[in-house]
Amino acid sequence: MKIRPLYKVSSLGLIFLLTATSCGSIPTDGSVNHYADPAQSASASAADIQAQGPSQNASPEQIVRGFIEAGIGAHDDYTVAREFLTPEFAQTWQPDDKTLVYRDQVNLKQGGKSEDFVVKVPVTTEIDKKGIATSFDAAENQDVNITVKQVDGQWRIASAPNAIVISRANFEKVFTPFTLYFYDSTFTYAVPDTRWFADRSTVATSLVRVLLQGPAPYLEGAVSSAVPEGTQLNRNSVPVNGGTATVDVNTAEPAANLSQLDIERFQTQLTQTLSQLNGVQAIQLSVQDQVLKQNSLDDYQAPVINPDVGPQVVGFSGKDMRMSENFRDDSNLTTIYTSDDAMQLPAMGYKRQNFAYLNAARNSLNWINSNTRKTVMMGEMLTQPSFDQFQWLWSSTSDGEVKAISIANRENQTPRTISADWLKDYTVSSLKISRDGTRAVIVTQSGGESAVWMSGIKRGSDNTPEALMEPIRLSSTGKVSDAQWYSDSSVLLADYSQGSTEIVNLSGEVKQIETLDGLASISAAPGSETALAHTQDESVYRLLDGRWSRIDISLEDANFSG
Repeated sequence: MKIRPLYKVSSLGLIFLLTATSCGSIPTDGSVNHYADPAQSASASAADIQAQGPSQNASPEQIVRGFIEAGIGAHDDYTVAREFLTPEFAQTWQPDDKTLVYRDQVNLKQGGKSEDFVVKVPVTTEIDKKGIATSFDAAENQDVNITVKQVDGQWRIASAPNAIVISRANFEKVFTPFTLYFYDSTFTYAVPDTRWFADRSTVATSLVRVLLQGPAPYLEGAVSSAVPEGTQLNRNSVPVNGGTATVDVNTAEPAANLSQLDIERFQTQLTQTLSQLNGVQAIQLSVQDQVLKQNSLDDYQAPVINPDVGPQVVGFSGKDMRMSENFRDDSNLTTIYTSDDAMQLPAMGYKRQNFAYLNAARNSLNWINSNTRKTVMMGEMLTQPSFDQFQWLWSSTSDGEVKAISIANRENQTPRTISADWLKDYTVSSLKISRDGTRAVIVTQSGGESAVWMSGIKRGSDNTPEALMEPIRLSSTGKVSDAQWYSDSSVLLADYSQGSTEIVNLSGEVKQIETLDGLASISAAPGSETALAHTQDESVYRLLDGRWSRIDISLEDANFSG
């Protein structure tokens, strides 16, 4: 069965991101994943790999095998691999169109004619020209058809697919994950989008080219781009000289029609995407060789990457809902609301003016503002409330009916049902909205199995939420009860039945945390990458250096903003 970690729709119409067990590696058994955090040494490792060119009087089979092995030589536009091709074919071959990663070894067979060969490739990962990766839970055999001919008495390849074939071990040395950045509708926050490319001198060109083409499918309709519509590279390269990457583009409309705000945002998007490359300190943006004026808006604020939600937490103390100015201690507590009825699973808006909680039966969601409580949502086994940046309050019933209600004012407060047809066969146990408001992380249960999903949020022109789009799946090492945003590109997962927790990154890296007996709830603060855990004996723990360390605070169910 084919599984695309970010972008392949399965038979259920859902998308999967499988788990990598360590940074920079693909698991050797079971489900395959090539997602991992970029290694600082990736460029050096790739540079150390030396592809070997064809030997004199090599046989047709040796030429074909040598060509396959030369796929490790990504530098200089696969110059060594092109030496195995006829001069004509070497000019037209496009190796970046597709990358086939194989496990074990390839099997070479003679075709119908002596000049024809079929390479049987047990593909575990496939990457397209946009850097979008497809993985397989079992190796899938693909045929690579190659034809050879003699050129000046030497065998050379006259036809082959526009692709390279590379072993898994070499893939890990040659390819690196990179992050493109897109934005929420207000251009306040940056939203990461992971892609994979060979780490070579032309990677800046690859990143800019796919950035201009737009976000990955699961983010389409959820994020915005500062790239003017119809923009393309004016030249087929993004040179980097003296620390400056020069980006020259063609736009559908004249550069004179671009506002200075448009230019600043475009410049920011390029800078945030390219600054992850070693040696890039600045960007020069031009339209058809006309350099655009930059940094001329005094009040311009660049979209923020991984914003900090702050140290404040909301929780319970007896009959009171209270807010603490700092999760580390109880030195500054404010009573938000007092109730004789039981309260649980609190939430707090980002401006710390709106609060919410569920009743004991989890069938009533209550909103608090200015010490006034109002029941705004009803449903069976509601998930913990979650606020977004656009002043919408979210929850889901256990049967997958996702609801959101505007808290911008007290009039016409009717919960809005959010379209999410893909959830209809699942029991929902957790739903949290990202700080940027473009994504939701959702935990579902079905047939004794749990799953963690990340879905783009489609909104109307006024930022009213309309739908949770087809998601990607984040895998875990075990069952999952709850998920909290740990950063803009990672989530903290918990299995309350086992007391286990782990952090899963969008790149696929998984960091397991020590087990905590009696684990009852978790919360996390994106931006500061801080997390709290509460146990059944009312103890509170803070995550430090991959371990839970007990802290002395009195609030129960303490939860950060969001």
